[in-house]
Amino acid sequence: MPTAENHPDRDTVQPPEQDETPLSVLLDDVLSAMRQAVSPQIGIRAAMEVLRAGTDARMALLYRDSTHRPSLPDMGQWRLVHSCGRSSTDPFPDDDIVGETPMGSDTAPARHAFSHRGMDCLWVSERMHLFGRVGLLLHGLGPAGRLGQRSGDIVALALRILTAILERDEMHRHVLDRLPYDPVTQFLNAHGFQDEVTRRLGRLDWQDLSATLLVIRCAELNDVLHGLSQTEALAAMEHAAALLRRSARPTDVFGRIAHDHFAIWLDGCDRFAASERAERITTHQLPLLLARPRLLGLRIGLAEREPNSTTSVDELIARAEAALLDAEATGRKWMFDRSPA
Repeated sequence: MPTAENHPDRDTVQPPEQDETPLSVLLDDVLSAMRQAVSPQIGIRAAMEVLRAGTDARMALLYRDSTHRPSLPDMGQWRLVHSCGRSSTDPFPDDDIVGETPMGSDTAPARHAFSHRGMDCLWVSERMHLFGRVGLLLHGLGPAGRLGQRSGDIVALALRILTAILERDEMHRHVLDRLPYDPVTQFLNAHGFQDEVTRRLGRLDWQDLSATLLVIRCAELNDVLHGLSQTEALAAMEHAAALLRRSARPTDVFGRIAHDHFAIWLDGCDRFAASERAERITTHQLPLLLARPRLLGLRIGLAEREPNSTTSVDELIARAEAALLDAEATGRKWMFDRSPA
């Protein structure tokens, strides 16, 4: 009597075929390279190198186009954003290529295989929703890249993934550029700081109050953060910002105007009060609680503004930064600028 396992009416389920061709492995390697990177830009560079090596191409070049009119012979409208391989030079002189690359539809990337200077090449482009197009050129394909239609499909799919990541990164940067504050320290950024200080000048003039700007630099900060992981560097910056805030009054304005430059605007603070504040900040320095605790030195440049002064915020920042350079050159912890207030 037949059992359930060998019943004649029972269909035998065949396991799916394992298609571990070099091309499928290549796509897995591209995805792994992007996932392991700490930032989208680094991930795209790593994926480009994996794609170039997997197709045995001489060069891989990534282009951006913001005109929505991609044309292969006229590379002037394409901007080279990354290249890897034996040479970083653009292999497309205008008089070497004849004919245009088709744009393709909105759902399928443009693709064009051709020969240039005796080498096989593949050009693939993909439309971005808001930021033009992205073009990928594999120049000088080796045997691993000359696998016909399926090779082009894998490269086109990899470019679609790169384009999606690049577009998301562009959107994040677009939002961050319009923020008035630094997301890491929660201090105002350079534009936000200038806007807030400018808004206060009218009230200071009406109340006949002076004010002082402090520009603080931690010269060792870049070196310390460079040796940390992304999570550790973020925690260190948040800790540094919290320490600087401890010396603040409710009316003070804090800003991060450069990577290692911070600014504090002190309403109603004359030279004497500002000198005491600068001395206290530089004496305490900046202790960071890392795996190996560090005590980072600080230098401060100060610029005072008298009531009804015509000096702009940009000029005050420039004067404070000049005083900071003088303090660093003379070995002093802090220094006022020598310009008239």
